[in-house]
Amino acid sequence: MSADRKSMNLKKAVPPDTIPSSATAAPENVSTFSIWIVNEIGIGGTLRTLQVDGPFSFRVNDAVIGPVDVTVAADGTRVSSRATVSVSETLLRELESDILLHEMQQGMSDEFGRVTRSLSHCCRRVVRLLEQEMRVEDLRSDSLFHIPNGLRWSRDGENWRIVRGGHCVGGLRTRPLFKLDAQWQRKIQALLDSGEVPLLAVRQLYEAIRSGSARISWVEATIAAELAIKEILVKMEPSLETLLTHVPSPPLQKLYGEVLESVCGRRSSFRSDLGKGATQRNVLVHGAEEFDAHPQKVVDYLQVVENAIYELIDMERQCRQALSNGPNQNTSTT
Repeated sequence: MSADRKSMNLKKAVPPDTIPSSATAAPENVSTFSIWIVNEIGIGGTLRTLQVDGPFSFRVNDAVIGPVDVTVAADGTRVSSRATVSVSETLLRELESDILLHEMQQGMSDEFGRVTRSLSHCCRRVVRLLEQEMRVEDLRSDSLFHIPNGLRWSRDGENWRIVRGGHCVGGLRTRPLFKLDAQWQRKIQALLDSGEVPLLAVRQLYEAIRSGSARISWVEATIAAELAIKEILVKMEPSLETLLTHVPSPPLQKLYGEVLESVCGRRSSFRSDLGKGATQRNVLVHGAEEFDAHPQKVVDYLQVVENAIYELIDMERQCRQALSNGPNQNTSTT
């Protein structure tokens, strides 16, 4: 990984020197003022895939506002863009008044919007290059989400004020990238020796994760949850196969609750959240309205489904292990 980082020419983040003025020029005879703008965007999960040793900073030359410093935080949960830009006196007065962004005069909100869109674009450009060059397919650079108080401005680069109501929409979900080593080799071999068959539901879940649409992600993730519980129940109780595959199924919450408990003695920890997710899925499938859920809500639901599926996998393995040990396993030793 270190060699890859060298090839990316990463540099440790330091407080940036004064950045040249913005490339956006104000009309002649109009007073302009230089201000600092920072747009901080959240990353769903962490950039564990990149093993961030930083923070690391990158310089991006934006066609609209000029040079922008983009920094990936040391903990990998945030990426921020920072630049100096020239703004009109009217916009400066609006910012100093602490007015909500959506309450600005139309011209001023448009002027400020051009700046924030450029800052967001620079963040996304850096993340996309990281996912491309380091071959990290699950960074999902199209899925950044707003951090409360993440948009700030300053006259001197030292004393910062929050832009009230400011936000950047997008969202990013990342996943750990494991190195295949001897330990993993032994684990996979043991699963093969035990007759483990991978769940189709996991592939379905990854299709949901890779989707660029919030609506499709939600629907596909719910299908993955339904497929997972049926696969696991059939593994634990093969006689249920015909019932689960040819008869309308109970609600998802019941499958992960009473039905699962009747087979393995435990209910899923995620049955309530999955039930709510299935209800939302039904609304999406049968309705034509826009799905305007916050990107983080979708990311969180994908995580719920993933956690539920892997909990099922662990349950099935424990049941299988208990059967192989025999009924006296817990009383054989004292």
